[in-house]
Amino acid sequence: MAGAMMMSQAAHAGAAAGGEVVTLSGTSGSPNTSTDTEDTPINALAGWRFYANGDVRRVFASTYTLFNSGTEWNSSTPGIDYWIRATLDSGNAPNTGASSTLNTWHQLVGGAAPTYLAWEWLESRDPVAEFTTAGTLQIDIATDSGGSNIVATGYYRGSATQVGTA
Repeated sequence: MAGAMMMSQAAHAGAAAGGEVVTLSGTSGSPNTSTDTEDTPINALAGWRFYANGDVRRVFASTYTLFNSGTEWNSSTPGIDYWIRATLDSGNAPNTGASSTLNTWHQLVGGAAPTYLAWEWLESRDPVAEFTTAGTLQIDIATDSGGSNIVATGYYRGSATQVGTA
């Protein structure tokens, strides 16, 4: 992408219907990161979960912790329906997670939305050397199922590394 196009896609926040403020952070050049490095035979797992209650959680070594609580995605339990889409910005696509495909609008709040949607990177090879699976996603949140009213965009990176011990 041209530099001007990348700058226009920088992280932003918007006001949704009802005055709710939706905020995502990170840029293509400086994404939010989730990184896990483990020694064989422990699998490395890194990634992101976006919850219907307005929370974002970062995974590190199979532990999910709140990320920028109260400011990232929605500061309160959302009162209207939202959809979320992840697009691969760079690197490897996520290879595990809770049924969250790329380039598809998923209902995040309302209707039959799940409790959360996840995009995660797993490194589970049993290496003699070091292996890394990593990528960066552009996350968009919209107030409609077709994404014509995107209210926030941010960038999130996952990096899972397994180090051989043999």
